[in-house]
Amino acid sequence: DLVSKSKFVGEKEADVSEIHVRAINGNAAFNWRFIHTFKYAYLERKVIIPDEIEDKKFDPIITLNISDADPSIAPLPYGAVYLNLANCPRGAKTPAQCCMEMIDGYKKTAGIS
Repeated sequence: DLVSKSKFVGEKEADVSEIHVRAINGNAAFNWRFIHTFKYAYLERKVIIPDEIEDKKFDPIITLNISDADPSIAPLPYGAVYLNLANCPRGAKTPAQCCMEMIDGYKKTAGIS
């Protein structure tokens, strides 16, 4: 059984998806989505998460990981990815404007047919 988790680096608690049962041999087909409510302080390059007492500031790096639902079976995640939201390109207004060249440092290489 697999579970996916998402949180900003520095946060104590992660958002957790529902448990995906019967993921045999590591193969699982599921859709998951997380909704993080936050503001972005551009000059500070920090994510601001509202709290009842005091707003919390974190680096704009979000982690997504897949782990076993039972931590006694596998205490470490099976896989993880860190996304730096400060480096994400600005969204395109139309599908025709969306291309890989929007990403800074993207180099087009010859593909293999």
